Amino acid sequence: INTGTADSDPGNFIVLGNKLLFSARTAANGNELWVTDGTSSGTILLKDIEPGATGSNPLIFARALYNNKVFFNAETAAHGTELWETDGTTL
Repeated sequence: INTGTADSDPGNFIVLGNKLLFSARTAANGNELWVTDGTSSGTILLKDIEPGATGSNPLIFARALYNNKVFFNAETAAHGTELWETDGTTL
């Protein structure tokens, strides 16, 4: 992710079908969940779970084999750390 001048610090990579899910940081969104199909135009923020520059710090990704979903922890100021899931499409 090209954030201009800051390191996006991508991590927590996990393959889901033909997509790669990962966490990355931007100045506007903080550390959030992203997805890519390997192209620049196919690399998008799935959801700004904790709006603003703080971010939700998604981590501990695990893929469920029976329903083709990824589970991860994300944190919000309102609810603390909670379990989230995605099938790789916008949450």
